[in-house]
Amino acid sequence: MELKVIPEKNGCRYLVRDAQGNYFELSKIAYDMLATYQQTNSYDSVLSKLRATYPGINVTQAAIEKSIKCIMSGISKDARSSYILKIFTLVKSGKGISLYKALKILFQPAVFLILLSTALITSISYYSGIQHVSSFGKISVAHIPAYYALFLLILFCHELGHAAAAFNYGVRPKDLGFGLYFIFPVFFTNVTDIWELNTLKRIIVNIGGIYFQLLINLLLITLTWFGLSPAIVEKLFIINSISIIICLVPFLRYDGYWIVSDLCRIPNLKKKASSLIVYLVTKPQQIKKYFFQNKISITLTIYAALYAAFWAALYLYLGHFIITSVTSISQDLLLDDPYKATFIVERFLVLMFISITITLAFCRFIKSIYYYAKTK
Repeated sequence: MELKVIPEKNGCRYLVRDAQGNYFELSKIAYDMLATYQQTNSYDSVLSKLRATYPGINVTQAAIEKSIKCIMSGISKDARSSYILKIFTLVKSGKGISLYKALKILFQPAVFLILLSTALITSISYYSGIQHVSSFGKISVAHIPAYYALFLLILFCHELGHAAAAFNYGVRPKDLGFGLYFIFPVFFTNVTDIWELNTLKRIIVNIGGIYFQLLINLLLITLTWFGLSPAIVEKLFIINSISIIICLVPFLRYDGYWIVSDLCRIPNLKKKASSLIVYLVTKPQQIKKYFFQNKISITLTIYAALYAAFWAALYLYLGHFIITSVTSISQDLLLDDPYKATFIVERFLVLMFISITITLAFCRFIKSIYYYAKTK
């Protein structure tokens, strides 16, 4: 276990790094307890250190022992959990250095700002010129695998963006591979060591994937000048842009979430917001005590409220989508229209994924309520 202090403009961040290379952020008092215990292996020394550092603190040796064991247990438990199920590795740790070196130039301050601004403005301008976004649905069944393969390539480039950004700041990316987020296929790159960077650099690394996707939009639009079919460009542009928007949603564990977490300086933001919501549902009469004991900030409260509203609205929409889909698919099957057939296949697949996702998410929510209902 390695303890680190990361200087920031508004104070310091306190980290612990376990043997597997996972990072966890600590409060200053938790850091002081672990640092002293690591040096002395004595709870009595930790007590003396806390009383000297925090005059007037009311704490016992037994409480310190319990706190340290609780922190270590929580670190061990979180280290075993992962929201991505890794399936296979494409670029192993220590490999791909030549590629990252070539791409890091895109993150030099002047280059980054110019290209990001140009790509963003161009994308917005191009989207405003699209006449019929609904034509996106008119993809023949035979072409779906090709578009899906191109979309996976875009997602791979997204992860390259994170890796190149991290490498630009001296952090060597670890494995880059393919896995499952919940039930959805995703690429991932392990840039855990960016925890040692300051807030601004971590945000740029988190933006790196979206930045590369915007550059892909810029490339697609440029290729239309050289004869690439506008219909193909339009469909790929829409697919890529939808992916960017989803990545920016701060209520999913995508880039937007990590950016908001860094800006608010609240580690484990989603977990804390979920705990607050579930506690409010299960024990509303004790919510004031919960706010006081856990020092819930206004920022976390606002995020939790928006988090709850987002998922409530999403589930209502998905419920409506499922009902209308089930009633319309049988009618659509009677129509002899190849585009309609494609639409039916797409809707059926989406319906299947949504149904499974809603079921798993609901089971997880019920499990959380049950856990907090038992907690005294």
